Amino acid sequence: MSARYETVFLDRDGVLNRKADEGDYVKAVEEWRWLPGAVEALQELQRAGSRLVVVTNQRGVARGLMTAEALEAIHARLGDDLRAAGVTLAGIYACPHHADACDCRKPGTGLFEQAARELRGIDPATSAMVGDSLSDLEAGTRFGCATYLVAGHDSPLPARAAARGLRLDGVAASLREVVADHLLPARVAGPAS
Repeated sequence: MSARYETVFLDRDGVLNRKADEGDYVKAVEEWRWLPGAVEALQELQRAGSRLVVVTNQRGVARGLMTAEALEAIHARLGDDLRAAGVTLAGIYACPHHADACDCRKPGTGLFEQAARELRGIDPATSAMVGDSLSDLEAGTRFGCATYLVAGHDSPLPARAAARGLRLDGVAASLREVVADHLLPARVAGPAS
């Protein structure tokens, strides 16, 4: 089965791992918790041939709540866990800056553009962004790729995205569901017996 999208950009907190409480951050390796099914979803995407790229805002560094070294250690753990599961990320791109201090912080497209320069061959038309916030959807929309939202069925985010004119190609409750329902080509059923 070939991938529906050549490159899949993934937000980190709330898509791959449990998000910290509002205003807090995952600040140390010990606080990292994979969301159920996330690793398996990445395995499926990789088997289908998608290149996997993490793009994440990590303002906790600029706010002094964690160090750049702690962020690197968290990302090393993420990479180690995935390699142990047979998954290789093409890259992890993080914005450690305050809001409005740079062009890399989502909803800006700087992280996407950096990945496109460094990884070569990324075409927005054959890429998708999976996130859990309006800033993720806006960044993907601005970059020109498909966008998918990880959100509960009662989430107000799809309506807010529509009101802001953001592209939204699908919504599901978890990365695993986004992958199964939207990112992999439809599986063709065999003939009935």
